[in-house]
Amino acid sequence: MPYDKVRSAELAQSVYELRLAGHPMHAVAEALGVSQSTCERAFDEWIVRTVRPKAEAARSLELDRLDRYLVALDPLIQQGNVKAIAEARAIGERRSKLLGLDLPTRVEHKVAVVDAVDEEIARLLGQQPVDPVALS
Repeated sequence: MPYDKVRSAELAQSVYELRLAGHPMHAVAEALGVSQSTCERAFDEWIVRTVRPKAEAARSLELDRLDRYLVALDPLIQQGNVKAIAEARAIGERRSKLLGLDLPTRVEHKVAVVDAVDEEIARLLGQQPVDPVALS
């Protein structure tokens, strides 16, 4: 391997290890004597070359395990065993999550802020003050 590639790989590993330890990127750059943008490129290189393949391998292994579970459950499913069917469904849900097949869950938050002005207006109008908890 040419020297530049070795040095680049070593830098990427050093950046990753320092980031993993919790150091901010600017501190990593200073400690290694390179620019922050060089550190960011090295970090991205490490992720693409090392971390992503490991994540893909782990995902593949987990999917294979789920397949084995389904094969083992199949005779019981064919007999109509309700517990086996429920387990198969849970396996399917896990598979969907691993593969990113599920749509994101939409979360809606409502926030009501009642301040002293709102309370004074309600008092002047002869109304009960607004309860922010009741609005949610």
